[in-house]
Amino acid sequence: MNESSIVVCEKTGKWAAAIRRVLRPACGVCETRSWPACLRELQIRTTALAAVEVLPESAESVCRRLAEFHGRFRPWHVILLADRSLQGVEWLLREAGAAHVLFAPRDIVRLRPVWERFLAQIPPSHATFREHVRSQLPWARQASGDEWTQA
Repeated sequence: MNESSIVVCEKTGKWAAAIRRVLRPACGVCETRSWPACLRELQIRTTALAAVEVLPESAESVCRRLAEFHGRFRPWHVILLADRSLQGVEWLLREAGAAHVLFAPRDIVRLRPVWERFLAQIPPSHATFREHVRSQLPWARQASGDEWTQA
């Protein structure tokens, strides 16, 4: 099982295909067709970026689920894949907890920096948390390892 992945929750598969084509994630894309299936997939992964489809008829329930999601589970990043008719309520979707909102599969290219930042925050499995933090510091190359191991 891949430690980090993109879990896509949508009805059709068009968004997942666009994510595969544009981002080409090494970890692959896990597709689900329902919210419960999406939650199950997220819970079995150590880290995951969730991409959830939002249609006009499901916008209210998705916002409610996002609020519950952030209150009960680990801090996963959630990207909303919204219908174009919801552009007027983008602020509401972001307020509900979306890290980013996309309105067309061609906009997936805007997800690349989000994905890269997400991956950069994941410590390598062989590194300790302290080693990961140290590697992210601007002066990490100048600092000697002895100073950190004595703390």
